[in-house]
Amino acid sequence: MPEPLFPEPQTDVFAMLSVALPGLVVPEGPFHTEAALAADLGIDVRRLREFRRRRLVTPDRVGRGLVYRRDELRSIAVLATLARLGATDADLDHAFADGSTTPLGAREALPRCLRLFDDLRRRAEDEIERLRGLEALVADWVDDGFDYRSRRHPA
Repeated sequence: MPEPLFPEPQTDVFAMLSVALPGLVVPEGPFHTEAALAADLGIDVRRLREFRRRRLVTPDRVGRGLVYRRDELRSIAVLATLARLGATDADLDHAFADGSTTPLGAREALPRCLRLFDDLRRRAEDEIERLRGLEALVADWVDDGFDYRSRRHPA
């Protein structure tokens, strides 16, 4: 019998999303600085620090440095991917944080994630509609006979 994908009922939601989000790559590490980790993920180091400040991830402090465990690297990769898809800081806070030092469990976070995905879909549809309007405006402008290269109307 195949092993279940998520054997524990309270598996954290980041594990599930890391499987579901297309193109997500979890960095292997080790990383000696947050800057190296951020560079590997393709995000700004300030974004990584913001995730930590808002307690979306909680690395261990060792001396003056920070150690990100494998599950935190996965969480950061998920958060960065969702941010690239249009999730705001407030969206991520609502979906994954409850103000404590640990991420929400799957039972609490999954309904919030579904709402986040619905919001992202609606925002994308609205943006597509605005782009279609802009495209129509530009098409009308070009059809007016305006020479957009020389910026002159035909004589």
